Amino acid sequence: MTVLTAHSTGCLADASEDDGELSVGIIGYSEPSIYTGGERSDNLLPYLAWESDNWFFRDYTLGSYLAGGDSWYLSAALGYDVFGDVNRGDSPQLKDMKELDPVYSAGVSAGLFGSLGYLSLSYWQDISDNHRGGSTVLSYSLPVEAHRWTIEPHLSVTYAGSQAARYYLGVEADEARAGRPEYRPDQAYHYRAGINVSRLFGRSHRVLFDLSHRRFSDEIEDSPIVDRNTTWAVSAGYVYEF
Repeated sequence: MTVLTAHSTGCLADASEDDGELSVGIIGYSEPSIYTGGERSDNLLPYLAWESDNWFFRDYTLGSYLAGGDSWYLSAALGYDVFGDVNRGDSPQLKDMKELDPVYSAGVSAGLFGSLGYLSLSYWQDISDNHRGGSTVLSYSLPVEAHRWTIEPHLSVTYAGSQAARYYLGVEADEARAGRPEYRPDQAYHYRAGINVSRLFGRSHRVLFDLSHRRFSDEIEDSPIVDRNTTWAVSAGYVYEF
């Protein structure tokens, strides 16, 4: 979820100055499914971000910093797969396809942060033995603070190799039907751009809002189980910072 990621990047600089921090809250999120007949994803989710010494929990991943300095870090983490939707938007038209299992991944990330923004590169490998593939994420954000407001434009590109792309977008021979031919993509990308806005009230109360746009590569758009090439997502929430 974009609002979680954008809010969490601001914690990196503070991490080197604080012994620990904890934030809890609730986030509402809405984005249409890319799948044929898929339902819009409207969720209300708990928010938890924790950081202490070299350990952290954010964006539903648990990790540890392996090395770092005043403006860089190297970390490893465990979390959910970063690329696709195992539920295919709960589409009734795709219920006859093989049911996908949740994918858990191990990742390693390297990042730079400073006055020019936050740049990170991460690689995530399936460790749940489902698609056995990997995904790479390159992201950049630039938070600007004014009084008690933080405005943070963000950009990212996510790449999935053939195994991950086929798991989420492919159609095997035994799943092919009229209007749904066999499909085995070699790779896939999606690009995201958006803006996150938050305001701090008092010392601990923060309200967040994020608007983002995703565009999908031809390999995704060409899948016979996908019926759109772009989406708009909106999320908003409240966080209490201890």
